[in-house]
Amino acid sequence: SFLSLTIQFTLHSTRMFFHFIKEFKSSNQKSVWLQLLLPWTVWISLLFIMGPAKWLFAYVIPLLIANFIVMAYIATNHRLNPIVPVNDPLANCLSVTVPRWVDVLHFNFSYHTEHHLFPAMSSKYYPLVKEKIKEMWPERYHEMPMTKALAALWNTPRVYYQGSELVDPHREHFYGSLGNGLDPHNISYREEHIEEDESIKKVNQ
Repeated sequence: SFLSLTIQFTLHSTRMFFHFIKEFKSSNQKSVWLQLLLPWTVWISLLFIMGPAKWLFAYVIPLLIANFIVMAYIATNHRLNPIVPVNDPLANCLSVTVPRWVDVLHFNFSYHTEHHLFPAMSSKYYPLVKEKIKEMWPERYHEMPMTKALAALWNTPRVYYQGSELVDPHREHFYGSLGNGLDPHNISYREEHIEEDESIKKVNQ
């Protein structure tokens, strides 16, 4: 459900905090805990200062909108692509296109393949990386407008079958993934009886 995008990033980041906190040196853990608790303390304090109605508009609604924006990128950037045995950003990532002013506001986050190829690079150079990729591997580079990617996400299931297909296990409809038969302009599926198989797996990202 697209509604879940409004909370997924907050839930995921909180889960990652508790998963990785023990990897910090004990001398640094207090500082990391403070970075988690201080913002929550401020926002919860404002709930009592402002009252529920104002707090809803000052914090909750902006939080839901921010979650949706971030997850709209992340979901389209990865969940239409296949799961591959070796991390290959040209296979498992999708870059989306948005208006230039949106790229400015979001620090070129739409250039997601470029981000995964060079995660330490300043995002202002991603357009140059994109040009070079399209020059060298035009047939392997995946990109489409954000609206088209969201529509494709809406019209396909989120369960993977054998890494390269998306399957609706209830209707037994099989869809391709990007590079494996998925056409965002004409989304179609094939019907096939599903045998119990360990290769059917739900992706938690």
